[in-house]
Amino acid sequence: RKWMEETAAAVFERENELNKKEMNLRRKEEQLNEKENQISTEANEVRDAQVRIRKLAEQLRDKEERVKDAEMHFNVELKKTREAQKKVAEMASRLKKRSDEMKEQNLRLEKRYAECDTLEKHLRHLQQELEEGATNTSFSREGSDVGFSF
Repeated sequence: RKWMEETAAAVFERENELNKKEMNLRRKEEQLNEKENQISTEANEVRDAQVRIRKLAEQLRDKEERVKDAEMHFNVELKKTREAQKKVAEMASRLKKRSDEMKEQNLRLEKRYAECDTLEKHLRHLQQELEEGATNTSFSREGSDVGFSF
């Protein structure tokens, strides 16, 4: 009987130990399940982040391509603008040269007009003298024996 009691006590103690171990194992299993769920959640978050990163990388490549295209367009337009500015500068230079030539020509014309005006005044004066001389001569021809014919 003592042996049975000791055996029963040992079995009871062993059962308690096993129950404690089982409880520990269940707790650890629950912790592992929680960790597994946490890892699964984190893995999903990582996958979602990777998808977002891929999308962002694709958007970045698209933006880089658009920037490259815009830069090429800008460079083409800049080149056109510089060529146009060069043509405008050349045209302005030609116009200034032509303007200077026209100013010189205008000054020469004004000088010739002034000379013509002076010559015309001189001619009028000479004509007036001639007319006065002719009038004086015709008066003197009528009144004298000396006559000139023109």
